[in-house]
Amino acid sequence: MRHPLSPALILLLALSAHGLPAQDRILDDQYDYGFTPLPDVDKDGFTDYVQWRPTSVTIYSGFSRMPIRTLANTGGSDWPTFCRCATGDLDGDGKPELLVTNPQEHPSGQSGTRGSLRIYDPVTGKLLREHWGPFPGMTLGDTILVVGDVDQDGCEDYLVGDTNSPGGSSGKGAAYLFSGKNGYQIRLHTRNDVARFGARLFLLGDLDQDGVRDYVVTDGNKNYEIYSAKTGKSLLFSTGIQSGSNGCLAPIDDQDQDGVEDYAASEGRRTINLYSGKTRSLIKSLSYGLPTGYVTGLDVISMDIDSDGHRDLLLVEPWDESTVSAGYGRVRIISGKDWKEIAFVEGTAAQPIWATRIGAAGDANNDGRTDFWIGGGKKPGTSVYQGD
Repeated sequence: MRHPLSPALILLLALSAHGLPAQDRILDDQYDYGFTPLPDVDKDGFTDYVQWRPTSVTIYSGFSRMPIRTLANTGGSDWPTFCRCATGDLDGDGKPELLVTNPQEHPSGQSGTRGSLRIYDPVTGKLLREHWGPFPGMTLGDTILVVGDVDQDGCEDYLVGDTNSPGGSSGKGAAYLFSGKNGYQIRLHTRNDVARFGARLFLLGDLDQDGVRDYVVTDGNKNYEIYSAKTGKSLLFSTGIQSGSNGCLAPIDDQDQDGVEDYAASEGRRTINLYSGKTRSLIKSLSYGLPTGYVTGLDVISMDIDSDGHRDLLLVEPWDESTVSAGYGRVRIISGKDWKEIAFVEGTAAQPIWATRIGAAGDANNDGRTDFWIGGGKKPGTSVYQGD
């Protein structure tokens, strides 16, 4: 039996929009720094979730919002505010494992950060595997992305970023691809001409049509490289358009009708570009008016918000304190059907959108639609909003 969502757990936030109903803010915790959805761990019919604080990583019930378990940290330092979490079926049993990184961690008794990644069974809390950065000064786990079954062994694999890795020239950064089945390193991506490579990781469609979705490694600024997940071959290196554009990418529907999913990229502080997945050529450039001091596309995801069968774009637009003294931030929602604005989630003085991150939250309130979360800003706070 599926339980209804308790009204006491729903906080309403009006979504000023072109004809869309009020948006439900279904989870709001000003003491948490990030959110990762989990399939139903406690078997109550609701998507569960992971949130992290400076001293803990905790799995919560999606129905009761009560803790199911807190994961023990077996390393030499506390979980930091900037850890990352992801889920994937790493052993091929149809059930997800939980991946948790700690990029500032160092082994007990040793000095200098190395960074770590731990993999847990979310049902039992058992530690299944761990990785450490092999050299002092590394920050393994700055980013984490489950990329699907790259080596075709029946298990999903995972990509881990380290912006200080000596994998390239000293401190240039790298992205490591590991086998989900055994934890062995499959490949290493580096660029000696780009600083902080591995700062952001994104999953696109199957651009080269080899049966595996491809992925992107960026420097978190304006440079990004798209790789074939199956072969590791570079499909495109882009220097972006404007410094500070953040180089965020998201898959979109096949705009040019060539049978390959296309993608969107934030390549300017006010511009989103749509590219052909097959040829990587520009299809369309989108530019939207912004208040002074706002930046569009500081993070980007795609999901069908208005249930019309087309993936829409959700663009984070925080305000930039370097150019404006006051602002509350917002998330702009763009229709994937005609690229017109559908709606905004507006920040307010009481609840500003400081965030620089957005992501899919699973079906957090069990209504059959995918919800989304906003968080990851310089101030703690993660909110989950009802999709559609």
